[in-house]
Formats: sequence, C-alpha cells, structure tokens
Amino acid sequence: MNQNLPLPDPSATGVGRLIFRVSTASGAIPLEGARVIVRSKGADGDPERGNALKVLYSDRNGKTELMELPTTPRSLSLAPANGTDAPPFLCYDAEVTLAGYRTVNYVCIPIFDGITSVQPADMVPLPENGREDGLGYEDITVVEGENPNL
Repeated sequence: MNQNLPLPDPSATGVGRLIFRVSTASGAIPLEGARVIVRSKGADGDPERGNALKVLYSDRNGKTELMELPTTPRSLSLAPANGTDAPPFLCYDAEVTLAGYRTVNYVCIPIFDGITSVQPADMVPLPENGREDGLGYEDITVVEGENPNL
C-alpha cells in the first residue's frame, strides 16, 4: 500500500461531501442500520489509528446522511505545475459494520473539493453459524484511493 497518501490537513480550504450506500447482493438489497465510522487517515495507514470524525447509520434505503469533509482546494488540480506533488484530494478511512455481516474497512477514500462522492458498501452475510468453513472469518479491506485514475 502506498504510504505517501495525503493526510487530512486542518488548513485545507476545500470541502468535499461523502455519502455511503450500504447494501448486499451486489447492491440489489439496501441494508438499514449499518454503522459507518469515518476516520481521518492514520499516520501509518491503519484505519484504527485515525481519529473518528463521525458515526453514521444507514437508513431504510441503505443511505447514510451526507457529511462534509475538509480536503485540498480544487485549484491544486487546475494548476498541476504548482511545484508540489500533492494530489488534489485527501484520503479518509471508514469502517462499515452490521450484525450478521462481515465488517468492511475502506482505506483511502479520496475526497475532492466540490464533489459529492457516493461510496458503495456491499456487505457479505455471515453463514448461520458465524463461521466460514469452520475456521472463522476475516474483515474485508478495500483500498480505494491508492492509485486513482484521475
């Protein structure tokens, strides 16, 4: 994983928006009551290390409320010769949990100034006994913004 991804900067002047759409069956069935914890990017890329910024819950349509997040200003993407290698976005991490489903961790969700991002969260149900093949189960980790095609 690329460790040189941008960290949330308190002096950032841009604002991006983020909403989660939580579902199962490849997006066919919305899930209500899923807990989404949005975190600032941890210094070492570990989602547990970043500060929890907000806890959201999905509604009956599987959507969370819209949240605004600070990000780098749009002007950085308009003037690439500004002498910096910093990408025109900031990364945030998230954890999506719901009883009866595997936890999904999102690493480096890119947030762009002036853009509303919809993050799909496709939850995988646990077997009835809570274990796969009798060996237990692991969380799912999705790396979003490691190499975004801009």
